[in-house]
Amino acid sequence: MIEDTIYTLLSAVGTVFPKVAKQTQDAPYMVYTVVSSVPSKRKNGVSITDIMRLQVDIYGTSAKAVYTLYESLRTALDYKNSGSITHISYDSHQDFFDESADYYRRSIDFLIRIKR
Repeated sequence: MIEDTIYTLLSAVGTVFPKVAKQTQDAPYMVYTVVSSVPSKRKNGVSITDIMRLQVDIYGTSAKAVYTLYESLRTALDYKNSGSITHISYDSHQDFFDESADYYRRSIDFLIRIKR
């Protein structure tokens, strides 16, 4: 299952949660969400490859902690393959700061090519 492969790749880098983190989780940590999945166009049947957009949000109590985890994540995933994942590529990121929670966050998008 592709979600298991994604979890395994991300958990090798640090603490990770699918969709939502525990309220009591110490930072830094990652939360990932599959944002979209687009099939390849075929004339005569079901798509044999899909492109999935994966969003990984890194939360930390300092910008440095977030950036350090980001560098590890990017190194671990960019241009990798594993199982039915034939290619992962970094797409973009955005930085945020939540004053009420005193947390830094970097939201990163990866494009993942999946062979079905």
